[in-house]
Amino acid sequence: MSKPGSFLREPLVHFFVVGALLFGWSAYRAPEDVPRDEIRITAGQIENIAKLFERTWRRAPTQDELATLIDNRVREEVLFREAKALGLDRDDVIIRRRLVQKYGFLTDDLTSLRQPDEAELQAFLEAEADRYSIGAKISYRQVFLSREGTADDIDGRLERLRAELAAGGDPGLLGDPIDLPARMERTDHARIAATFGPQFAASLPGLPVGTWSGPVPSAYGYHLVFVEAREDGRLPELAEVRTAVERDWQEAEKRKFRALLLDRLRQNYDIVIEQAGATITEPAS
Repeated sequence: MSKPGSFLREPLVHFFVVGALLFGWSAYRAPEDVPRDEIRITAGQIENIAKLFERTWRRAPTQDELATLIDNRVREEVLFREAKALGLDRDDVIIRRRLVQKYGFLTDDLTSLRQPDEAELQAFLEAEADRYSIGAKISYRQVFLSREGTADDIDGRLERLRAELAAGGDPGLLGDPIDLPARMERTDHARIAATFGPQFAASLPGLPVGTWSGPVPSAYGYHLVFVEAREDGRLPELAEVRTAVERDWQEAEKRKFRALLLDRLRQNYDIVIEQAGATITEPAS
């Protein structure tokens, strides 16, 4: 048995609801009892014109300014209707794209009216775990040794460096100079790889905590590394990422509904696609 309210979450229900709203909106926008040659500027439109002016200029318009704005709206409507009567809106790719965009804005606004409940957001978080997971972090120190000299020279320098560190030597005063951080705290893999290179970053997860290890190679040379602490990656609690999850859920719902709506709308048309040597027809349902 379906859970209470689950019927309202079905995409098909959304389609019929939005379809009804679109029909009502169309009827409101183009009432049949208004003559074609009448241009009516309503009180609500005048109020919106005044509010837009006030938001822009931080003051209310004067009577003369408001009259000019209203006259501009009438001028725009007259020229729009005349251009449309001449067919100037047809075969214009910019106008086509703008109308498609506005239709998409309308359906998106309507579909965003439904808010997800906690269970839906939690399910979305778990299904998209890779997107929200908090990566493992590591805190460590490193002492650098260049590749200068023979292999025997490098081995000897590494042994001396280990002995000095084991005897309590200051890591900041040991090793060869390099313009890299001697210590990184609670740093994720991506940042370590960007700083020291992917080879160095890939070696750190296998190092023990609380002791000097190495040498760990990098693109620069060799490093002795002391891992201070390691934090495992985890999936955050919903409360930690709720804003992002809710935003992404809404976008996913919009994409799903757009696809469903387009599929339904295509059924109103006989679609014929002419190609060289063949004609493909999609009859309307």
